[in-house]
Amino acid sequence: ANTIINYRNKGGVFRIKKDVLKMYNIDTPLYLTLKPYIQLPETSKKKESTYASYKPIKKKDLFLDINTTDTTQLKSIYGIGSVLSNRIVNYRDALGGYIDSAQFNTIYKLDTLALKKLKKHTFIADDFIPKKININNASYDVLSRHPYISYKIASAIMEYRRQHGQFTTISGIKKIHLIPDTLYEKISPYLTVEQTTLEKK
Repeated sequence: ANTIINYRNKGGVFRIKKDVLKMYNIDTPLYLTLKPYIQLPETSKKKESTYASYKPIKKKDLFLDINTTDTTQLKSIYGIGSVLSNRIVNYRDALGGYIDSAQFNTIYKLDTLALKKLKKHTFIADDFIPKKININNASYDVLSRHPYISYKIASAIMEYRRQHGQFTTISGIKKIHLIPDTLYEKISPYLTVEQTTLEKK
């Protein structure tokens, strides 16, 4: 719901049902579930007068927002099939969104050709804000599901929070000896320290 509101606030417009797929965390299965409840037309009323006027997008001209594209669109990129497109989207969702194309390098079994094509035909919007984890109330399961947070680090965050209370700044996690500066730089964009009254003693 927040994603939909933020999309609208940034100027996004929904003209047909499939427009909801432009949002990065709405995948095809979720869209199909929501589709019967979306009060929008199936297709645009505007139609091309002739087939001759239709100009398909050439593969060389593809330029997709990596945080909103779906697996079907990714498969339009030469060298990326069903398996890789699913890995790209699943890794994106696990991260909370891509903030740097260098993150493509860590996608499981993405070969050199596919990596080159992915970087060439995708972009990261300047105003993109990744999904964040509130380290003041996130559970062990939520923490450990993030690709950058190991089971040991998730446990360490939980234990530090139990002993010292809520974090007041994101940089507070650097006090945990298992989190070096290199890891902090990678994970900090995905964290927030919103205060909560649900902290367990």
